[in-house]
Amino acid sequence: MKAETKAEISHYIDTIAAAFPSPEKVLRAAFKFLRRKHRIEHPDGKFDNGGRWYPAHSEPLDTGCFRSPSRRFKYSYLTACRSARHCAVIEHCADVTLVRRIALRIEKSESIEQAIEAVRSALSAARRAKRKARAMLAASTPPAIASRPVADPGIDLCEEK
Repeated sequence: MKAETKAEISHYIDTIAAAFPSPEKVLRAAFKFLRRKHRIEHPDGKFDNGGRWYPAHSEPLDTGCFRSPSRRFKYSYLTACRSARHCAVIEHCADVTLVRRIALRIEKSESIEQAIEAVRSALSAARRAKRKARAMLAASTPPAIASRPVADPGIDLCEEK
């Protein structure tokens, strides 16, 4: 990404986002992550009298997984709210790795056109991998088990990958 100022970065991200008229959850999470990483967008929250930042109720942060703010580490929750994992949770996206991968491809690209193509290739590679995993699962699972509905386990915020 050749953009240097916040306005240029914001324009760059918005232009790439406009290329995808109805973005998937993973794209919305990647764009949110980039905006927060470059301080274009800020998480909702407030500072206390000691200068420590705490998230608002609109930010679904599991505070049990992170260091509590202290005088020495005032922005521990703020840093967590700017992470790719947190942006994925906000957008209800289970694939945090793909969010990071797309954001990295956007940052490494030299032009907007190159970034759009990199995002498209990352999405198509992820779709191919998902189809391949489903096919492998269907081939290895007995028909009686494969026909049962599976509950979505959701996202575990405390789980490390």
